[in-house]
Amino acid sequence: MTFGKLSGHKKEIYGFLFSLALGIGFLYLAFRGVSFPHFIASLSKASLLWMVIYTLSTILSHFFRALRWKYLLRYIKKDVSLHHAFASVMIGYGFNNLVPRMGEVSRAVFLGQYEKISRISVLGSIVVERLIDMIMFGLAVLISGLIYSSNLNQTFGWLRLTMMIGIIGILLVVILLGLVIWKEQKLAPLIDSVLVRYSDETAKKGKLFVGKLVSGFKCFQTPWDVTIALVLSIAIMLNYGVSSYFGFQMLGMQNCTAGMAWVTMAISSIGVMIPTPGGIGSYHTITRSVLQGLYFFDENISFSYAFLSHALTYFTITIIAVIYLFAFKQRFGKISLGSIFRNGKETV
Repeated sequence: MTFGKLSGHKKEIYGFLFSLALGIGFLYLAFRGVSFPHFIASLSKASLLWMVIYTLSTILSHFFRALRWKYLLRYIKKDVSLHHAFASVMIGYGFNNLVPRMGEVSRAVFLGQYEKISRISVLGSIVVERLIDMIMFGLAVLISGLIYSSNLNQTFGWLRLTMMIGIIGILLVVILLGLVIWKEQKLAPLIDSVLVRYSDETAKKGKLFVGKLVSGFKCFQTPWDVTIALVLSIAIMLNYGVSSYFGFQMLGMQNCTAGMAWVTMAISSIGVMIPTPGGIGSYHTITRSVLQGLYFFDENISFSYAFLSHALTYFTITIIAVIYLFAFKQRFGKISLGSIFRNGKETV
């Protein structure tokens, strides 16, 4: 193994250990003050029927996500299989349960192998998809401010700063993507002039990478494209809200409304964006804070909701991902997530 490869593996290990430590720290905060006997008692009373309904609802959200992704990919390949898109989505989430943000790369690699298309172009479509998600979750939080009768910022002082940082980040990404697509022809000579200093082969790879990545950004070429993506994105968000409501029913939480479910879903989603494995700890901490701080549930039932809703989602994704990974290995054999290029040519 070369020093460069060893160094890369060290970075991955350090990154994983950091995210794991972050998750454990958040989990400690989430569990603090919770009575373990009361927590177990709450879980023992959970409705099996509503747990099944909740699980099916979360799977439906992933189906909508795969459907939207299939639509975003049509300029790369017209007839991408919805089943392959769904399988890649679930595999990606499965990897995210282990290593934060690894799922985006794995989705591109697996769908590229399934469909025999450019993994880099697929990765470009995932960047666009993530941008859409950031916008939709930002809107969900803003809608929560309208639903909740009091001022959210008084209870969660960090929420305003988080929203501001998110809005600035979205604007910067949109501007960057716009410049990359608009100035694509001028970008190639610039990349060539920089990378050619290392080698002609490096410059060739760099231009190929950027060219295919930009092709993945070109998901919206007509107003109809935007409309379909928007409708599917709204369906995803509404289903998340419905799933949150089903979560209340699992534990028999009284006087819960659709509005409460939406607010809980919107703010707790910030916990999933924090780089912990599968949102472990961060989701629990923020969800418990929402239920206690906004709706005055006690710490035991609040943590029970966070724990059970997360556990069902986490293990459902993991099990489905493992099944698809096994099927993939039977069909294609081994695949390297870190290998986008091989011998100067992109592998598919």
